[in-house]
Amino acid sequence: MKTLITLMSLIAPIAAFAGVVGPISITGDQLQIISSPQIAYVYVTVTGGGCTYATPVLVMDSTNPSANAFYATLLAAKTTGGNITISTSGCSSAGYPEITSIYMD
Repeated sequence: MKTLITLMSLIAPIAAFAGVVGPISITGDQLQIISSPQIAYVYVTVTGGGCTYATPVLVMDSTNPSANAFYATLLAAKTTGGNITISTSGCSSAGYPEITSIYMD
């Protein structure tokens, strides 16, 4: 029981900051890449997440080993019109939801 309570206390803060958008097409939406800090903004609205802003960001520096795959998926969805679902967890220091998963249909 003690283990379950400890596990729930670790999961609860993460779940409180989880957001999602999709499935959607981003063909008509803007992507903005910024070099410093290395991030990409995806101009869609995330539902939930509890961040100051609703525009999700993809952190593209060495702290995110999946950044290249996420970015490739965004570009593929943008060019082909494929639907994607973006999941976020946590907020950046600037208050934007951070992308943690991209699913392409």
